[in-house]
Amino acid sequence: MPAHLRLVAAMTTLIAGTATAHQVADVKMSVAAPAFVAARQQFTYQIVADDLTNDTAEGVAVTINLPSSVSFVKASGIGWICSESTLTVVCSAEEIDTGPNVITIDVIAPAAPGPAPRAQGLRWRGRESPGAAAA
Repeated sequence: MPAHLRLVAAMTTLIAGTATAHQVADVKMSVAAPAFVAARQQFTYQIVADDLTNDTAEGVAVTINLPSSVSFVKASGIGWICSESTLTVVCSAEEIDTGPNVITIDVIAPAAPGPAPRAQGLRWRGRESPGAAAA
């Protein structure tokens, strides 16, 4: 084998030997809120990140945009670190377990009673644990 081909083969082997594959986690996301809210009363959006695989998911981040008619109070969940800026809530977890993982977002309702304003733009990212079984 010519020297330049041996070098390419050696580099390919090195890259393949050190690379790790991360599969995208299979997470079902849902948001729930009460059907009706009283004026200026606190209510909760509940986000459920349901890990559908048999392995944990790593590096999961969930983002949701709250409607401009509500006032943010707090966001939390077991294993989640949450922050809010201009009504965009971001919660991240180093790892989530199989099954439902709940985030609660408390807000103050608008000045007029009525249906709960809809939160929009729910999105997430994450990957399956490197220890997960290959498909």
